[in-house]
Amino acid sequence: MRHFVTKFLLLLLAILLSGCFKKDAPTDPVTSDPQIPVTPVPADKSLDQQTAVQLQWESAGAQSFDIYFGPVNPPPFLKNVTEKTVTVTGLINSTTYYWQVKANISATNFKLGPVWSFTTKAADPFPGYKTQKYLIESKLPCFVNILFQVTDLNGIGIPGLLTQDFEVQENFVAVSPTESAMHVKKKDQIPYVLKTVLMLDNSTSIAAELAQIKAAAMELVNGIVPRQEIAVYKFSDGPVLVQDFSDDKAVLQAAINSIDMGFATTDLYGSVITGVSRWDDLYSISSVVQGFLVLLTDGNDTQGRHTFAQAMNARGTKKIIVVGLGDEIQPAILTQIGNAGFYPIDEAGSLSAKFAEIQQQLSDWANSFYWLNYMSPKRGDNTHQLKLSIKNNPYLSSDGYIVGEFNSKDFYSVSGGVYVNADTLNPYGFTNTTIPRNGTRELTATTYLSYQVPRYTWSSSDTTIIKITGYSVDSSTVTLTAAGSPGQSTDINVRDEANNYSAVVNVLILNTGNNKSRKPRVNR
Repeated sequence: MRHFVTKFLLLLLAILLSGCFKKDAPTDPVTSDPQIPVTPVPADKSLDQQTAVQLQWESAGAQSFDIYFGPVNPPPFLKNVTEKTVTVTGLINSTTYYWQVKANISATNFKLGPVWSFTTKAADPFPGYKTQKYLIESKLPCFVNILFQVTDLNGIGIPGLLTQDFEVQENFVAVSPTESAMHVKKKDQIPYVLKTVLMLDNSTSIAAELAQIKAAAMELVNGIVPRQEIAVYKFSDGPVLVQDFSDDKAVLQAAINSIDMGFATTDLYGSVITGVSRWDDLYSISSVVQGFLVLLTDGNDTQGRHTFAQAMNARGTKKIIVVGLGDEIQPAILTQIGNAGFYPIDEAGSLSAKFAEIQQQLSDWANSFYWLNYMSPKRGDNTHQLKLSIKNNPYLSSDGYIVGEFNSKDFYSVSGGVYVNADTLNPYGFTNTTIPRNGTRELTATTYLSYQVPRYTWSSSDTTIIKITGYSVDSSTVTLTAAGSPGQSTDINVRDEANNYSAVVNVLILNTGNNKSRKPRVNR
């Protein structure tokens, strides 16, 4: 018993002595002094950052901050700011940047924060093409139409691809381009419109740069391409339409020149909502509409009338390009809004070059729209698997090619040639038709087995009897007007110059309002 008590007393003494010699944990001066900069954004040693980053930190009681930033450690001096945030742009992919903040408490007192770092995201590792499917549609007698877009891996349009750059498979078997008369149409050969909404921030904060902003907008307008229409807005307290959609450079330039200073508030999100509401993307055989909102701002939404979520919901899949001017922008927000591109600009003097670059991007996008047409050899009421791919495309993911299906019900074979007003009942159209006195009539040409994109020319053998008074975008459809008297007739000639086909239709003027056509018999 005495031995046990002795051991217990010795153990108790050891515990008491160890408590006497225990030291308090050292205090971290960075976290204990509220004036020392802490809580960096991006977090220290962050990866995969964008090439435009908004740096933020926390510090109490400072009059201003000296910012040190660069790809070396220690980083060099960048600038002095009074807010606890600064935006850096023009960064290089796959690069580690170091930054440090000195909090200036007074003229003689400062607190220096630690050196933080982050690394920008890697550039695309290899080239390749992405595809976007819009429509797969079949049409008698045996046409298959595929409407689609081709971009690089950053979503920038790839123009200039030709028929021979594509391969089409039906049920995993390649379709012969020659036997199927396969060809690709571009925007100038189809009813295509590129709607562009130009939304310019004119709040009071851009007073010193307004002239340069207007000059930059002129660069975009000066590069307008065929089938493009531009609408001009200004926004501060809210979006204001300055000029509705037009392809007239002089009208658009005058509208831009009329923009004056707005108010000391910015309805950024409301302007996004209004801008994207001005068009609907449309993909059909009869009409194709694509659109872009190009928005310039030097700050963030200060009004609060609309929310970021509302702006993003309104945008959906519509395309927005955002240009952020100066160091008060919020790159994280603008990057999310600008799903077709976010371009931070430090100085207004660089805007003109950037807007010219953006207009080229819009032009490339319009020219990266493709309409592939071919005549399928499939017959019968069967559904077929279809795959369209770009030859030698190193990008092998599922969005690097197009898949779909079509049904060949009622498909039938036809002879090559150009035919007028062909339809399901009369696939070879007609050679005679009528038109009422002083009336009009439309004629539409269709080419079968067209190895090139059809290019039609029309003429009247006697314009005192029948005049051609209107043409469709691709000249496949014309409007005839009766100029002569009842009982008179003349020939209307149509020629497919690209495929060396021609046809003649005799048109008779009637005294009544009935249009009658005599159609050739067809054996199927």
